[in-house]
Amino acid sequence: MQVHAGRAVRYTLLALATLAVIAGCNKTTPANTAAASGTGGAALAATEQTPPASPTTATAAAPSPSPSASLSPTEKAIAKAAEGGRYAFVLFHRSDGSSDNPLQAPFDQAKAELEPRAEFLTVDVSKGTDAQLIGKYGVDRAPLPVILALAPNGAVTKAFTELADATALRKAFVSPVTAQMLKALQDGRLVALCVQGENTQHNQESMAAAREFAADGSLGGQAEVVRLDPGDRDEAPLLEQCKLSPTLEEASIVLLVPPNMLIATVSGATTKAKLLGALQQGLSSCGSGSGCGPSGCG
Repeated sequence: MQVHAGRAVRYTLLALATLAVIAGCNKTTPANTAAASGTGGAALAATEQTPPASPTTATAAAPSPSPSASLSPTEKAIAKAAEGGRYAFVLFHRSDGSSDNPLQAPFDQAKAELEPRAEFLTVDVSKGTDAQLIGKYGVDRAPLPVILALAPNGAVTKAFTELADATALRKAFVSPVTAQMLKALQDGRLVALCVQGENTQHNQESMAAAREFAADGSLGGQAEVVRLDPGDRDEAPLLEQCKLSPTLEEASIVLLVPPNMLIATVSGATTKAKLLGALQQGLSSCGSGSGCGPSGCG
């Protein structure tokens, strides 16, 4: 079996606008995932930076530029907010008369209430001063205006294309594990969500299998292991969305693939081979157009 999870999967803002955490663990078909990969600028993809030139024997090596040197003021503000553990709400709009901006007023009003938890930033895409940021999130091909909610780790937790007041924007704040999982999925990585805590059995066997699974060559090095404690109250919404109980008795592994497809849940002592089999079976089931629903593929 060869799973092409290693290919960079890209996400349009239209898809993000409907993404609420992991949409209750709803799934798309592998066909849709394939169609999303390899597309043009309307994507969530990390930008590449040109490495500094190597020094020659004739001249002394110039000091390497600071990574922040090429960042726009908006990007620096996002980075500073992330360093402080704060979110960034970024409103993208055009001031060239091609579109109205009904989001600005409620956005400004929400700022006073939520600013302790998030940085509020506005980007005029018609000015071209944030081209790198605009290209990174595919805003140049998105219907504007739009507000992106960025977690401190860079994950897009919510996209708003309609009126968004403080009450709506609060829904963009997600748990740490949810942000970690979203970031992995948005980077095109498969996620093995290991749900285990002090009251679950077979923790060591389950975690060992997950790590061996993630390291398997058939996944192209593009799988990430994320741990979720079912007893952590902050993670209760994610646990519920994945149809697992906080009183879980056996360690469980939830397999998810980009953009937000829940493939399978494997409980108890397991092995890498069983996880690879569950992944293959889940992809085949969803690919056949049957067995896909909010509770997973079966």
